[in-house]
Amino acid sequence: MPAMIVFRLVQGVGAGAILPVALTVVGESVSGARERGKVQGYLASVWATGAVLGPMVGAFLIRQFSWAWIFWINIPIGILAAALFITFLHEEKRHDRPSIDLAGACLFTTAIAALMMALTDAGSENYSCVGIEIAVLIVVSVLFMFQERRAADPMISRSACGRTGRSHRAMSRRYSPAWP
Repeated sequence: MPAMIVFRLVQGVGAGAILPVALTVVGESVSGARERGKVQGYLASVWATGAVLGPMVGAFLIRQFSWAWIFWINIPIGILAAALFITFLHEEKRHDRPSIDLAGACLFTTAIAALMMALTDAGSENYSCVGIEIAVLIVVSVLFMFQERRAADPMISRSACGRTGRSHRAMSRRYSPAWP
């Protein structure tokens, strides 16, 4: 049983990395917002189909063979996917080395963790804990925005942080509906 738990953890980590990688590849290789949206729609339909068929196929494999086959079946699929990836994905090599905004990543992670804790504790009677979590969320979010403004390669584009030279009022007029 411990081996099954460990291997399921490894499988889950690998599966959790597939979706962001697939969306990144699509975002980098497909030009045009319309075409990119179409391809991401195809990806979403594949994931939805997998979510529906996966448990049924897994139950069939366990019933007909053994529980180990839910892991072994992924080896030929993974080899095929890697072969297709190597064959058809041709990226341009970047010679510049982008900097990683570690401070921004840590602040973002802390803000998201505080938000999740506040949402989790919101149904409890402990309002002081929720207040502290919301305060941490606000403070860390403000620090995150300041960090993104000064980072060489920010996680969020500079236009989202207000560093484009436009005033806040001009941005709000541009993106808000016109009220009669």
